Amino acid sequence: MRGQRRKNKEETGGSGDWALSYGDMMTLLLTFFVLIVSFSTTELIKFRQAMGSLRGSMGVMMEEEGTSVVRQDKSTPMSVIDREVMLMTLQEIEEQVFQMNAQDIVSIEISEESVNFRLDDELLFDLGSATLKPGVQEILGNIAKIIKRFSCNVRVEGHTDNLPIRTPQFPSNWELSSARAISVVRYFVEEQRINPTRMVAVGCGEHHPLVLNTTEINRKKNRRVEISLNWKELTVDMDM
Repeated sequence: MRGQRRKNKEETGGSGDWALSYGDMMTLLLTFFVLIVSFSTTELIKFRQAMGSLRGSMGVMMEEEGTSVVRQDKSTPMSVIDREVMLMTLQEIEEQVFQMNAQDIVSIEISEESVNFRLDDELLFDLGSATLKPGVQEILGNIAKIIKRFSCNVRVEGHTDNLPIRTPQFPSNWELSSARAISVVRYFVEEQRINPTRMVAVGCGEHHPLVLNTTEINRKKNRRVEISLNWKELTVDMDM
């Protein structure tokens, strides 16, 4: 009998030690994975919050993950389906901006009348140049998707800071800002085959700053290209 009790005790003790070790290992693994996920999801949460603000501006309010409640803005003729197409394309652009870590140099503003893309010059051009960098075609290509599907007029503005430029190619900031706006328009017309009658290129020089040109940080904010799509009275091209 004593031998039997000793045997049962040993078996029970062994099982308990094994379960305890296994539990400790699983706890450590769980902690490790939670730590990894916390690092990887911080920026994703910010991205989803940004997309939520976009949806709210476009008239689509998120109720909970996986569902949505559509609020039709009666001041615009855009249908629910058209809004979703617009939002899907905007989300592609936001994802590209996120992947490029360019959240501080690209912004999207939506109003009842227009969608405005603000791109810092460092994303599009080298210093003192009006030639588009090769890496921006993907973002501009997705903006072109919206322009082509929704037959809206497009205004492209070039802006500089107040530091003077005097080169044979660009005698002043007027020429530089105009050339940069024209480069973006030419991309839309020549590469994306958008009707040029819908496009307007404007050089604003340093005369419409976002902030005062008192510091280098402020001047950096003022050097930009703005692409405005007027969609209050747009029509939809269903072939796109």
